[in-house]
Formats: sequence, C-alpha cells, structure tokens
Amino acid sequence: MLIGTKSTTLNYQSAIDGVVAVYMSATIGENGQVSTSKTIQNTDLYEKNKDECRNDMAKFDQIIFELEDKQ
Repeated sequence: MLIGTKSTTLNYQSAIDGVVAVYMSATIGENGQVSTSKTIQNTDLYEKNKDECRNDMAKFDQIIFELEDKQ
C-alpha cells in the first residue's frame, strides 16, 4: 500500500543588490500544519539593511498567512 502526504514548500530570500541576507522557508502540510524557518545568511548585510530585510520577512509571513487561510 502506498501511503504519503502532500505539502507545499516555499523558499524565499531577502537580497540586497543581488546578495542574499536572509533565507526563509516554510512547509505547509495538507493537514494545515505549518513549519517555518528564517536564517540570517549575511549578518553584516542584514545589520546594514534591517528595515528592508524585515519588510521582506513580513511579506513572507503574509504569503504564509494567506495560504493558511485558504486551507
């Protein structure tokens, strides 16, 4: 018997002038369970561009919220 699950995976980055400062990922299972991760890849770039990076992270969160609401 084949048993499995289906999930949606999102992978995004906050980049400044083409250089990645923050990696963001999320997995949304078919049961609606959500797992997210945000990793600061380049601390110096993040510190110098916190507002832009945090804005990108907020946009990422909003995408997840919208997908959750469709479940």
